[in-house]
Amino acid sequence: MIIEHMKYVPENPFKPFIFIGEKISPGFPIPKPISEDSCLKLANPAQVRAIKEIVKPDKLLSRHTQSSRPTNIYEYDFDKSKTDHGYSFTPVPLGSDNYKYWIIELSTYLADPDLVQALHLLTTKLTVIAQIGTIENHINHFLVSAIFYSDKDILFHEPLVLGQSDIDELNQIYQSLISFKSSAHASSFIGKAITDYQNTLDIEYTSPFKIIALFSLIETLLTTNQRSNESSINRQLQKKIVLINNQLSNRIDFFQYFTGPNTLTEELIIEKLYYYRSKVAHGDYYDFANDLQILVDHEKTFTFLDLLFKRILLYSINNPQLIKDLKEC
Repeated sequence: MIIEHMKYVPENPFKPFIFIGEKISPGFPIPKPISEDSCLKLANPAQVRAIKEIVKPDKLLSRHTQSSRPTNIYEYDFDKSKTDHGYSFTPVPLGSDNYKYWIIELSTYLADPDLVQALHLLTTKLTVIAQIGTIENHINHFLVSAIFYSDKDILFHEPLVLGQSDIDELNQIYQSLISFKSSAHASSFIGKAITDYQNTLDIEYTSPFKIIALFSLIETLLTTNQRSNESSINRQLQKKIVLINNQLSNRIDFFQYFTGPNTLTEELIIEKLYYYRSKVAHGDYYDFANDLQILVDHEKTFTFLDLLFKRILLYSINNPQLIKDLKEC
């Protein structure tokens, strides 16, 4: 779809905004200014109507029913109770004054691609569903991601806790992106990785193909094709990922995600991750109970790789020449 850049004018029924998929539990008063031009808040009635007209959460969630009725996650809470077979969830309707449609309201333009990309690169995962605004009483929108709604457990997710540290990190990422895009490196392989990561959002996180996509992005940033075979790429990744991780101020502790014998190292974890990637890429059988036991399961593997890529990408944005030199090694 085409994004229409538009300025807000007072006669519009609402300001342009970004609709966030997750329900949020903020650790600060709201509305919460994020920058001079944006503010985190709950949608007002006019904005809610616009969201429901475009995104149609009831229809997207129609296969998840309670008492034969579609259940809109933004208009219900769920009481959790233990049963003999696990847990049951009872939907509790919210009054319209308590709907949980979280948005980032913009004071300038409908589309702020840098802010959207910054949101997706946060450590605390936020999903941008759509950008919405109006021009001359016509709703204009850009649907960013609807794959979010295919998560079968989304009805029962706890609200995402968001604190001041997340807002600070968002601002840092946002400023880094703006600075990078005004540099000579904007059209380099690093810029391509930023764009390509947005495209991976169309792949369900439960899909093994998500692993291939993330590895492809990491390879874009770190590996050279001078010795284009899987063994060489694997070795490059082991050395370069560990090298970069050691340079990060927010270094990733691999062993919080994966455990094993005392001989387990970061390099061995990367080797096993790449082995999983290769199994998926070649259509081979893999088994988390045996040859991939260290990785535990797909969800933990994806969570780790997604964070790893984000940290490498942000390091690349802030140190483009160093990454360019490292890639060619």
